[in-house]
Amino acid sequence: MGDAIVTAVLAAGWLAQAAAWLVALRSAGRRAAARREWPREVLIRAGMLALVVWALAAPRHPLPAVALAALALLVFAAAHAEAIVARRQLGEGWGIGVDPRPGTEPVRRGLYSFLAHPIYYGMSFAALAQYILLRNLPSLLLLGGTAAVAGVKGWQEGRRLRRNGG
Repeated sequence: MGDAIVTAVLAAGWLAQAAAWLVALRSAGRRAAARREWPREVLIRAGMLALVVWALAAPRHPLPAVALAALALLVFAAAHAEAIVARRQLGEGWGIGVDPRPGTEPVRRGLYSFLAHPIYYGMSFAALAQYILLRNLPSLLLLGGTAAVAGVKGWQEGRRLRRNGG
């Protein structure tokens, strides 16, 4: 398995994730986030994009053993698929911020019936798989940043749901 294939798969996964996010954003429109949430969310996405581009262009360690590389690619693809499916399952309730969308109820079907934050898990596992494959500084920063954002936003969403009886 060559570096070019790995780079292509990683680029395709992040592009698919970005495309799904943009489609959902277009569908949600202005309701995608409270006005005060937009700057933070744009900064998070821009930072992720910069780290992904840097990671794909930066020097990297040799690929791990073929079996581990194949497993990491499988996890990467499954993690992105999970995040995309979870975003679709949220429907009108999806937004880029942590404030609940007006007039929506918490989703308890599909992935959300057994996993609290499947989008965050998907993004974090995709970043972990990328780090396993590339083992470079920007991938490590992406992993740490993704996990930190997922933890903070997951905690904030959980707190809001508990406060609102959700």
